[in-house]
Amino acid sequence: ALDHTSPLPFYGSKMGVDATRKWKSEGFQRDWPPDIEMDERIKRKVDEIWDKLGLPFNVRKKGPWSWGS
Repeated sequence: ALDHTSPLPFYGSKMGVDATRKWKSEGFQRDWPPDIEMDERIKRKVDEIWDKLGLPFNVRKKGPWSWGS
């Protein structure tokens, strides 16, 4: 296990996130929610501003998050 915390409360800039899937056998009783998907309006808006953002990569063309042509 990693100790990502500071020994002083409310001091530091680290945060730990547990993003592991929870199982009913571990006490998680509700159904797992569906994946979040962007609607077409948001996809078009992102396409409009993408080049202006100056990001060093292009996930619109490839990758698991692809929606572009």
